[in-house]
Amino acid sequence: MSRNALQYPIHKKARLGAETAKEQGMAMRNAHLTYKQAERVLWGQNLKLDRKAYYNLARSKAMTYDGDGLKALITVLERDGWIYRSFWDITRNDSGEAIGQVLQAIFFTLPEMVKLARRFCPDWMMQADGTFNTNIIKMPLIDMIGVTNTGETFPFAFCFVTSERGDAWRFTFQCLAECIFTDLPLPRVVIADQGLGLRSVFSDVWPSAILQFCEWHAAQNIKKRLAEKKYSKTEMKLWIWFGRTSGRQPKKRLNIIAPR
Repeated sequence: MSRNALQYPIHKKARLGAETAKEQGMAMRNAHLTYKQAERVLWGQNLKLDRKAYYNLARSKAMTYDGDGLKALITVLERDGWIYRSFWDITRNDSGEAIGQVLQAIFFTLPEMVKLARRFCPDWMMQADGTFNTNIIKMPLIDMIGVTNTGETFPFAFCFVTSERGDAWRFTFQCLAECIFTDLPLPRVVIADQGLGLRSVFSDVWPSAILQFCEWHAAQNIKKRLAEKKYSKTEMKLWIWFGRTSGRQPKKRLNIIAPR
């Protein structure tokens, strides 16, 4: 047993200034300050609050589809040791002075992921794709995938964005070059969909790389177009098979069953 019972978590609230530190910490937590920022403020008031207690002041809440939700994500990334970059949309007045800013995107990765990407992706290949409606906040998440020399895939970076606009994709690929491929060749091929936002900026940010259309996205687009034109199932199989193998378009009346 310890001689000082106040060192146990259950008795910490009985320490001098504990309630004041808790109130101050709650205000800074709601303002999405990181622990390092809050610690400096508390130290100036002769108050103390450990990292775990600070982040546990507010109950866990789902992120919201706005800048405040992304700001909350920043505090978690900073706490858990992630490498991250943020993208702000700054509003300026007629004289060029900043009068407002909105957080539009957050790029994040881990040192272990960076190590894998630097080993297998330079001067080779990577995949980038934006997922929709796969998380509770219904927010697009751009994920980057690599392939090892044994054919195993691995994720190595992510980027939450408010939308898949061109500037969000530009920010994502700039962060990849800065945080992962520093002093290394960029991937030669990037497999992705043909979204307008990505295509509008890709040749500017990575001019030496090739943007290759993902086979899965190509097949999905073919299925969608064929369904709209009301083709039969046999004809739909033909179109998809020809599109995947040779890019040729079969005649609509060709009476051939596509191989499985």
